[in-house]
Amino acid sequence: DVSVVAELVAPLAELAPSARPDPQARFRESGKVFTAATAQGATEAALLLVERQIGRKQAASVAATLGVPWTVGADKAVTIVR
Repeated sequence: DVSVVAELVAPLAELAPSARPDPQARFRESGKVFTAATAQGATEAALLLVERQIGRKQAASVAATLGVPWTVGADKAVTIVR
């Protein structure tokens, strides 16, 4: 499962036929791999990793430092495949 912008769905299918593109997801987690279609999705994925590894308070602090909104438990708003 791969988060991609809509324009890359067809080229991805040619390059990696077994990949399952998801142009609707801001980011996707598939096993140990995160993919993000946009910079915002990449930031959200990174904040999710911070939250999981060192805590929600730290993720909120990083988000505040970056000046981006962050919702506690934001991973519930995205599709995560494990």
